[in-house]
Amino acid sequence: MDRLNLDQTGARRGELFRHSLQMGDDTVTIENIATMAIEDESFLPYRTEKNRQATGLWVGLGLISFLISMICFAIVAGGAGFVSITSLVAWVTLIACLASAWLAVQLAMAMRKVEVFHRLRIGASDGRQVDLVDDNRAVLEKIRDTIRTKIDTADFEIVGTFDLDTDTVKLSTDPPEPEPEEVAETDEVSSEDAPPPDEKPDPYAEEGPEFEPEDEIVLGEEEDRELEEKLATLLKGES
Repeated sequence: MDRLNLDQTGARRGELFRHSLQMGDDTVTIENIATMAIEDESFLPYRTEKNRQATGLWVGLGLISFLISMICFAIVAGGAGFVSITSLVAWVTLIACLASAWLAVQLAMAMRKVEVFHRLRIGASDGRQVDLVDDNRAVLEKIRDTIRTKIDTADFEIVGTFDLDTDTVKLSTDPPEPEPEEVAETDEVSSEDAPPPDEKPDPYAEEGPEFEPEDEIVLGEEEDRELEEKLATLLKGES
């Protein structure tokens, strides 16, 4: 039995980017979305051309089987007897007639079966319209609310994917790009990191022998007397 699937009436999978929405072969920018609405619709999933042809085939086979079985039963009633090949053919064709009629009725009832689905219509400002179709309204509402939030709050960090065949919507937020650290470049060097200054000797400092207390000269009385005489002699000569 052939069936019309929902993916034949609209997009089924898509991806939500920072600034655009990809649905099948259609791409709509977030800023270009003008309208969004969820509509409840219905369709006949089994009303296809193949099912119509199969119904007609089973109905025709049932009618042919019914006519053959009736002819065979008439022959049997005319004196052929119930234990004969004609009787066997009559019963087989009657069973085939009932089976064909049952299959034809099942196909006819299936083609009249109505299923409800939901359609998210997304209209762009350039006149285009893209549809998302699913039998789960909650999934479509989540997609609609996410797009509405991105438009109202101008928050384009939310991205994700959705698959209506499995009724899954995966959303994530891109982490913000880290800002480069600014390092202040200065020519000044802290006192802690500065090298110790080189100590230069004072050029004006008088160099001389350093005397320790034990190097002092001690003169006796006789040496003092001789030294005084020499000084006195020198003073007389100068005068």
